[in-house]
Amino acid sequence: FGGAVKVAFENFLFLFGGHPFDVGDKIFLGGTRMYEVKRVALQTMELDHFGELRVVQNSTVRATEPLVNLSRSKMHWVTCDYLVDARLVTEGFLEKVKADLSLFLKKDPETY
Repeated sequence: FGGAVKVAFENFLFLFGGHPFDVGDKIFLGGTRMYEVKRVALQTMELDHFGELRVVQNSTVRATEPLVNLSRSKMHWVTCDYLVDARLVTEGFLEKVKADLSLFLKKDPETY
């Protein structure tokens, strides 16, 4: 029981003290994937990875893993790697990729 009280107290200090992110911030957690912070609670936080993956993370993880907050940085970016068969690359294919990319950027103009 004493351990649970200690964890709750540490989470309380983290949440109301010097937390490194707020709801809506874009963060890298553990240096691998970019997430948007959707919800911060006392013992958990909800993260969203480009609308395809929703993660509920325990509070103890956010204290131990490296965290980069892109929303508080001056500049940020998104990189995408694609492997495409060269036989598929036609003028029409390139126009479709440009149109899809433009639509993606217009969905979130404040970020991009």
